[in-house]
Amino acid sequence: VSRYSKVGASVAYRRSESFYDGGIRTPSLRKKALTTCLVAAAWYSLSCLQVVTSGDECLVERLGVYNRKLGPGWHLVLKPFETVSFHVTTREQVLDVPPQQCYTLDNAPIRADAVVYMRIR
Repeated sequence: VSRYSKVGASVAYRRSESFYDGGIRTPSLRKKALTTCLVAAAWYSLSCLQVVTSGDECLVERLGVYNRKLGPGWHLVLKPFETVSFHVTTREQVLDVPPQQCYTLDNAPIRADAVVYMRIR
């Protein structure tokens, strides 16, 4: 019997023609999966970033219960668990009251106009 028998040749032929290419596809699949995970993590991180401008404040609820107050700056709000429930400005606000006709105790008509300055502390 020769070294190259018919059975051995068919096994070698089958191995060379198989669909398994020695793991060449595995690194590219791992690379794609890793890239996808990194992109998803970066997107989630950026979506959780809450920027509060100067003069504003926000209230954060965690699972529907008040958790903390956010001052000016960059804050991390974990989206599935925390939500920004209230956003308010602490700057001075002007409320213009329209002119009104009114009467004094001695029935003298006067016209009153007002401007209200509100400031939340």
